[in-house]
Amino acid sequence: MSKLDDNQKLKLLQIGVQYIVPKLKHTSSEEGWFDQLLFPTAIDIISKDEDGGWKHDIRPLPTKD
Repeated sequence: MSKLDDNQKLKLLQIGVQYIVPKLKHTSSEEGWFDQLLFPTAIDIISKDEDGGWKHDIRPLPTKD
């Protein structure tokens, strides 16, 4: 039978988890930010060509004016 009560078992788990679960580290860089439109203005269609390579076809989306 265990000699530890429930509170002691929880404390032991709290201490042990610190060595098992990695701690998150806050990192940020202003150079990684860029403005992005809320709605896309074009669509990029990617398909395989006859040679087995990839080709891109960028088509603008119609706008309501």
